[in-house]
Amino acid sequence: MTRKKQPELTPSIIETKREDFYYQLFERKLKKTTEPAAGTYEEIIDRLRGSKVTLVGDGVERFLNKPSGLSLHAIKMLNCPPIEDLAACGLQKYQNKIFDFPKPLYLRAPDVCIK
Repeated sequence: MTRKKQPELTPSIIETKREDFYYQLFERKLKKTTEPAAGTYEEIIDRLRGSKVTLVGDGVERFLNKPSGLSLHAIKMLNCPPIEDLAACGLQKYQNKIFDFPKPLYLRAPDVCIK
């Protein structure tokens, strides 16, 4: 009997401090398979079922507070590069006049309204 190989997904799950999460799904070699989005636990779980999953991001701990039934491959907490390296990279770009300013990314509507 040949076993069907499970697809491997690496969801990045980011904490929102609300009931939902920010997330994006990546394939095996970190090729994105979805655009960044905001979603509930149930919405994200539905997208991950039947896959071998490696979770990353600061929202993973809260995400795994409920039983998921997922085939977890690994949970990775990635280390950040040293601040000196980030500063050197920024200085080099500034000196070479390579400017690529961060742009806002809105994944959901604001929680405020104008009176």
